[in-house]
Amino acid sequence: MERPLQVAALPNWQSLVQDMSDTMFYFFTMRSWFEEGAQLLGQVVMWLGQWREETAVLRWRIQARHGWLQFLCGQTVQGEETLRHSLTQLAGEEAETIFCHNYLGAAAFYRQDEAGALGHLQALALAQRLGDPLGEAIALDIMGRVQMYRQDFDAAESLLQASLARKRPLGDCFGMGFCQNLGGAVAQASAAGNGRDGWRRKSPLREEMGDRREWGCVWKSWGDLALWRGIKAVAQWLYERCEAILARLAIWRCQRPFALKYQRLICDW
Repeated sequence: MERPLQVAALPNWQSLVQDMSDTMFYFFTMRSWFEEGAQLLGQVVMWLGQWREETAVLRWRIQARHGWLQFLCGQTVQGEETLRHSLTQLAGEEAETIFCHNYLGAAAFYRQDEAGALGHLQALALAQRLGDPLGEAIALDIMGRVQMYRQDFDAAESLLQASLARKRPLGDCFGMGFCQNLGGAVAQASAAGNGRDGWRRKSPLREEMGDRREWGCVWKSWGDLALWRGIKAVAQWLYERCEAILARLAIWRCQRPFALKYQRLICDW
């Protein structure tokens, strides 16, 4: 960013900037360093503006990822607006809209807007048609979450397994962890099992990654299991561990209603 003329003289410099930005996006997301990631990608978007139309597609692509990090920072309204703006600007680039649709769907889900989440599922058809297995896996994951929230556990299990099957060949351990955690919750809630194996496989991986968001959710999952078994004192301790980790993340304000809903459902059962 300090040497734009030297950068622009490099062959395929836009591909280099795209690769670096994508890498930083996943790194900051996995580490739960949302503020740092949003700040950096926001600077890259502004920096690319000096080339105007020459970098338009790249700029809006990176802006979409910036929008999701904004959402994870707790800037939920601004993050969704950034994603929508990117989607509008990328209207002629179908492959690039998959990310926008998927994460606008995820944002809607966190707002408990099921219709809004399902309204962006053209991402699944686009990903299938254009051969984007990661985009397809994320769309299936979001659909599985919606079905779990609706308590259609058979549908949720099927969708999450389909997502996992697409993530595994990619070596997407980060994404596979989401499926394992949700699959464990589905198994527990549907009385098909206790979900323990999926959470046990996931726990060391999340701790090693330094993924505070999902590591906190692992503690919540163990708390759900303890509550399911009637060990309320242990469940309370586990939920407190979850709170201690996630309270430092702004996105927890969006996710907490779902955690509380699942806890109430389990108490009722």
